[in-house]
Formats: sequence, structure tokens, C-alpha cells
Amino acid sequence: MFLRDKKSFLDPIALNFKILNQIMGVIIGVDIGTSSVKVVAYSSSKEVLHKDAEACALIETSPEKAEQDPRVVLQSVNHLLKKAFAAVDQNKIAGVCFSAAMHSMIAMDDEGNCLTN
Repeated sequence: MFLRDKKSFLDPIALNFKILNQIMGVIIGVDIGTSSVKVVAYSSSKEVLHKDAEACALIETSPEKAEQDPRVVLQSVNHLLKKAFAAVDQNKIAGVCFSAAMHSMIAMDDEGNCLTN
């Protein structure tokens, strides 16, 4: 047992990593970018278990303006997450993290319909 090892016992960082590797499973990351949605699943030992991406078309109404349809972005996120969940042991999923720098707000009406792109 690692607690009997004096070095591990005295080194809280080494102890924490050993514990995390024992209890943590798969972390899934979702990046909602300006041109695509990307998904990656990592094991606690940093092994890439699954990765995939889907392009999201831009709506360009003028040279100075570009938008995305939030319904298309959400559809891509859902599709890629379903594929990631199917590729890993779902009982080992410890968390799903999202990165979405450009999609922080989408205006919606009372029924959940998008009011803007």
C-alpha cells in the first residue's frame, strides 16, 4: 500500500496523484470554436481515448459580419458527445468540460427558441 511508503506518505503531491489516478476515470473536453466543435476524451493517465470534430458553417451576411446558427452548433455538440460516450466506458466518465469563448450568450424567447444567430 502506498501509505507505507515514507516518500509517498510525506509527499502530498505524489499521494494526491496516486489517489486521483485510482479514482478518476475519463474526462471529456468539448471546444466550441468559431469554425468547428471539437471533442476529446482522456484517461486519467493522459491517454487520448477518443477525438473528433465537426465543422460549423458560418453565416456571412457582409464582409464585416459572421455568425453561426446556435441550433447547428448544439446539434454538433450533441452528436460528438454521443460518439465520445459510445467510445469510452461510460461508468468511468468523471466529468465533461466545455470551452466556448465565442458563444457565451445566445438570446432566447420564453419557449427556448433562439432569437439570434
